[in-house]
Amino acid sequence: MGCLIPGCDSLDVAIFEMPSDEAGLLIYPNPVSAEAIVQITFNNPQELNQLEIKLFDMSGRCVSSQPVDDVEIDGDKIRFGFQRGNLVSGIYLVEINSGGELVGGGKVVLR
Repeated sequence: MGCLIPGCDSLDVAIFEMPSDEAGLLIYPNPVSAEAIVQITFNNPQELNQLEIKLFDMSGRCVSSQPVDDVEIDGDKIRFGFQRGNLVSGIYLVEINSGGELVGGGKVVLR
């Protein structure tokens, strides 16, 4: 693996399990400077409620939790804006929840 220290090729980070009917999460532009658009493809977007976006640093600590307002539904896709706020540059894990249930996850780079 190109490592000089045994085990350095693996990271101990959180793993997001995606629901079986989840088709995908797209955040653009990525890397994010100030704001971005989050798009989730979901079989029944009308069933989503109380959306929330959470960002976790690479140690797994939740550094931002924002309720989602102004959701645009287009067929099986939902879109909403995401504000970076005062988060420092880096790689973050993203979790999208609906009514407390995970509906999507991924990575985002803030610069």
